[in-house]
Amino acid sequence: MTNRYIITDLETMALTPDAIILSVGAVVADIEHGKAHIRARWYRRVEYLEQLPTRHADRSTWKWWQEQNDAARHEAFSYKLDRLPLWLALQSLDAWLRLNPYPIWGNGAPFDNTILSHAYLQHGMHWPFWRDCCLRNLKNMAPLWGGSTRYPARPEHLRKHIAIDDAEYEAGHLAELLHGLQTRNHPAEVTI
Repeated sequence: MTNRYIITDLETMALTPDAIILSVGAVVADIEHGKAHIRARWYRRVEYLEQLPTRHADRSTWKWWQEQNDAARHEAFSYKLDRLPLWLALQSLDAWLRLNPYPIWGNGAPFDNTILSHAYLQHGMHWPFWRDCCLRNLKNMAPLWGGSTRYPARPEHLRKHIAIDDAEYEAGHLAELLHGLQTRNHPAEVTI
């Protein structure tokens, strides 16, 4: 049986719910037999200067960005690349999520989906919280069923700290975790 999920990833300027959002990536993945097959991709770079002073940036995150590779920094900060105002990016994401009514996995309960939820609320929109799922929680629970907590090898074409590439990579990790849950303790297929 194939299960279909959405996996989100953000690049931000803080770790708090009101973090400035630099970019948002999301994929729809069919997950079957431990493999993620990407069916749709959604990605927007966001104008970050216009988010001040209503959203937050912190020094430690800025310092972290300075230590990242040139490609990731360029993607996150260059105004030579197309960027949308946050409200327009959220409207676009909302329309895409309505077309893809699947569970939404973020990598950390207080991060991706929580930051999106806060931004939605700030712009008078309603995040579909009833679809929220947490990849980090699933990973932390893996030892309970004898599963592995290690991340799979990252394919070379998926660049670190670029939201759309991280979302696709995390889809592969979700596929491995769900497959491990299914095969180790439950011979029948698991649907989450």
